[in-house]
Amino acid sequence: MKTLFQITVAILYVSISNPAQALYMELDRPGLALPEGFSEESRKEFQQILEHSDYEFLGGSAINWNTNLRYEGSTKKLNSFLHALSNCDGGIITISFVESIPQGGDWHVHHSAHEKGGFGFHIRVSTSSENIHLTELIIPEIRSISNTEQNADGMED
Repeated sequence: MKTLFQITVAILYVSISNPAQALYMELDRPGLALPEGFSEESRKEFQQILEHSDYEFLGGSAINWNTNLRYEGSTKKLNSFLHALSNCDGGIITISFVESIPQGGDWHVHHSAHEKGGFGFHIRVSTSSENIHLTELIIPEIRSISNTEQNADGMED
């Protein structure tokens, strides 16, 4: 019995003296954590895309600087979403394909405000979605760095 008491006291001590450093929340509307110094104009542009009525937001979660958002919609709507994101300055977009989105939806957006060289969106597209037809999917032009980050030779600084 004495050992059980000692273990309980040790667990309480650790939990009180070392509070959690992570902030987790469920999202009922899309939102992002953006890097310090990010322009208000660009923040509004990204927010308008994520909240656009063409893309049905199903839910999401955030922990510290990482955000996960789930959407439902047709291939045409996903194409529009990808095109809109790709036309914004400052973000890095990657796309992958998964059999299904664990909590439902046609595509999932993972966002991190701490990607190397900026911040990033990773879009996972469900290959089992009845709304998404991969033969109609249009992957936008890939821009790895902005023109301001290139030197005279066209190489990254």
